[in-house]
Amino acid sequence: MQKRFLNDTIKNLHRKFLLENPSSQLSYPLFCCMRPFWVVHPSISDRETCLCKVHENLSFLVQKLRTLQLVGTADLEVLANSICCDPASKECMYGECVQCRSNVYQLNSEYDAEDPVKFVQWTTELGERRKKNKESEKESQPVRMTVKKEIECSLGDMIDMFQNQLRVFTRHQFNIKTQYIHYRELKKSMKSDECLIHIDFSENYACKLSAEIQAAHFASSQQQATLHTGILHVGGVDKHMCFTTISASKEKSPPAIWTHLSPVLDYVKTHHPSVSLVNFFSDGPCTQYRQKGNFYMFSTELFKKGFKKGTWSFFEASHGKGAPDGVGGVLKRTADRLVGEGKDIQNAKQLYDCLLNAQTSIQLFYIDEEAVGKAVQKMPKQLPVVPSTMSLHQMITLKPGKIIYRDVSCLCSTKQILECTCHNTQRF
Repeated sequence: MQKRFLNDTIKNLHRKFLLENPSSQLSYPLFCCMRPFWVVHPSISDRETCLCKVHENLSFLVQKLRTLQLVGTADLEVLANSICCDPASKECMYGECVQCRSNVYQLNSEYDAEDPVKFVQWTTELGERRKKNKESEKESQPVRMTVKKEIECSLGDMIDMFQNQLRVFTRHQFNIKTQYIHYRELKKSMKSDECLIHIDFSENYACKLSAEIQAAHFASSQQQATLHTGILHVGGVDKHMCFTTISASKEKSPPAIWTHLSPVLDYVKTHHPSVSLVNFFSDGPCTQYRQKGNFYMFSTELFKKGFKKGTWSFFEASHGKGAPDGVGGVLKRTADRLVGEGKDIQNAKQLYDCLLNAQTSIQLFYIDEEAVGKAVQKMPKQLPVVPSTMSLHQMITLKPGKIIYRDVSCLCSTKQILECTCHNTQRF
């Protein structure tokens, strides 16, 4: 039977039980004794660790306004749709519509703007940490830190913050929906000459031994392995392929990305020679996929591999989790199981060998650390910046060194109409 994890304490459950059953005299100790075996206390692994900052900050404001009875619902999507003419229209959700761009959410009742309120927000602050310099002397260095902070201000200022964040949220929500719709429709409509590759870097795997002395157990003695995970879908082929490239190199810049992608693209060329269009999907971190270095390599390396055209779509920030994360989870659990059975995994190569011998259904490739280093050295030092890099969600290349990019992915591209002018299309 599937386990259910409690979000409230057992005391709250007991109180709720008594409210729902007023004739019952069941005591709290007896209630605890009668707890079914599959109902367990939440563990530390059950906490959410990859939440969206835009969603969370707006949710904190809405919860406070709900407590003050100023909003009628805690559903963020309902609140966002209420200030737009058409939730399916990019112009409305982006605040470009003449009719609704000045709309604000109408609160339920009157309020005193001077009343003090307290609420929580995730903020980024500048802090200091002591690090060793080149002379091995400790010195303070500024670092940017994300903290959960209690904010105290007037009710009027909090409502202004809510209205501003709600307008930002409409664009955020439209991007999320559009990217997932495009992903789903593309998988359905792919022809035999195209494929879809969904990729993501998994959290580095900390190598382990089945038995360790105390000195070897701490982080400075542990080696890590980089896992670049993905799913390959080919048009006209029912079965998809899960894959992972493993490397000792911790580099995750565009040269490293394309070194990891190289054996996967070679696999496509060898096993599916008819494929000429490659559709990539990924999240959009500016240090990895969504930056000028990757744009340059996307528009050059793809043609070197023998493909004729390509698209790359980025999921909205903090909403790129998908099947590749599951691939990484399977491999890490398999590796931990092997360590528990007595295997020693001291480095990335041993991790690759152990997983290969475990005969998982995931296609594995090993990436030499030297190959990544050589790719980084070959990368041009000076590259032009693509305007509005952080707001683009789709780029297309049809000729070497040239890209077309848009605010959001267009469904025209699912029909291989790649040069449409939808969604503020630009050329670079």
